[in-house]
Amino acid sequence: MQNTDFQNGFMLESEHSKELFAYYGLAVYYGQAMEQQLVNLILLTKMSQGKAMSEEELEELYERKMSSSLGQLIHEARHHITFSEEDIIRLNELWQQRNRIVHHFSKNAFMKPLVRKDGHG
Repeated sequence: MQNTDFQNGFMLESEHSKELFAYYGLAVYYGQAMEQQLVNLILLTKMSQGKAMSEEELEELYERKMSSSLGQLIHEARHHITFSEEDIIRLNELWQQRNRIVHHFSKNAFMKPLVRKDGHG
């Protein structure tokens, strides 16, 4: 497969770009899956504390937690769950990796596969 036009005289190296975007998407998906599971864990913990919540209150709490950052969710989960030191280290590593991927990776990686039609960068 040949390179595909991108814009302004630049072309993407198709196979490299597809692989890069696939891995990037998978990494972001796993990060968001972890966020979702932490929200579920926090909600279940709060529900198990015995205070009855209406469906509306539960929905409101869910929406608030879904707007929290991964760091906030990890911090809150640690208040409800006793994690081993190893688990805490791993959660913090995953948080840092997720932040690197989402906030810094694109600054460096997404522009590198661009090549001008004449072959020069």
